[in-house]
Amino acid sequence: MFRLMNKMTLVVFYFVMIYPVSGGSDDTGKRDGMRHYLSGRYAEAASAFEKQIAANPNDGAVLRRLTLAYIALEQDKKAVKNAERLLGVDEGNADYHYTASLAYGLRAQRAGVLKKAGFAKKMKAAVERAITLNPDHLPARKVLMQFHMHAPGFMGGDSEEARRQAEAIMARNRMRGHEAAAMLHMKAERFDAVEATYRQSIAETPDSLAHYFWYQTFLAGRDRLDEAADVLNQALAVDSMQVRTWMEIGRLAMVQKRHETALGAFRAVLRLDSDAPLALYQMGKASALSGLALEEALACLDRFDTLNSDSEQYAWSQIRRGQIYEYLKRIDKAKQAYAAALSIDKDNQTAKASFNRLNGDS
Repeated sequence: MFRLMNKMTLVVFYFVMIYPVSGGSDDTGKRDGMRHYLSGRYAEAASAFEKQIAANPNDGAVLRRLTLAYIALEQDKKAVKNAERLLGVDEGNADYHYTASLAYGLRAQRAGVLKKAGFAKKMKAAVERAITLNPDHLPARKVLMQFHMHAPGFMGGDSEEARRQAEAIMARNRMRGHEAAAMLHMKAERFDAVEATYRQSIAETPDSLAHYFWYQTFLAGRDRLDEAADVLNQALAVDSMQVRTWMEIGRLAMVQKRHETALGAFRAVLRLDSDAPLALYQMGKASALSGLALEEALACLDRFDTLNSDSEQYAWSQIRRGQIYEYLKRIDKAKQAYAAALSIDKDNQTAKASFNRLNGDS
């Protein structure tokens, strides 16, 4: 059961990213919320959307955005509460049922043992309703396929139904169909078939970036890191202005300990979006682990801290700051940074060990 729910949580966050909230409003508050959401500042986005809902409680578009923001923040109870308000606005909207399925999936993962199955079944019912309302809703079909792949029979899982959903996706969109087929192959541990499927997908539509990311994730998961980097470079050749491509290059380079490459990739992200929080933090992390670009990284962490309201992330930014100060031989500053991290997260072992080491404690 717990293993299933962990897998379903991955499904939830994957689909929040591939089926994001849409814009299209001239209202300043809505634009601010969208800007925060698309930059990964989900707490700020939720705050902006909450203000909009207070003024107009039945604005379904904003309720959907608010629900997705709470899903991204892993605030499952708030996500479900707003998803159910969303369904009350328009029970016949497929996107709303799809969004509710993501909220129920997150809640299933976090609920107590007695409630897990109930929320998982609500997730299934919501995504099935989305497909009934809109048979061409591919993200909903993919969520349902994933459910049937991983859920045990007593909760409604059915491997044959997973296959049927994959076929339905293929009939509507070949690239997404290849992705679905690769997922089924992966579940069956047919790894050669997974690779062949991704290669075929890229050959059929070489100008679409999504399958480059799927393929490199597969290769990296098989510890074929150099090949994964080659695939990302192919994606870069298709479009060098995509933030995600540069972020993936940077993350993979970090795993490979190619810190100069990683720093270059994160700088490219910041040229495209100077307030991208993940890139600002990763600049600090790459510097802290390598001793490179120290002052530049401190400036990035300063900016990250002004944009970020998540306490755990703030604690880690202080740890990276402390590690950078150690490189700079500014030990008092390093101690202060580790102490600041511990004031937020007293159980953080990295901060605790670093603070104790600098104070001469065993």
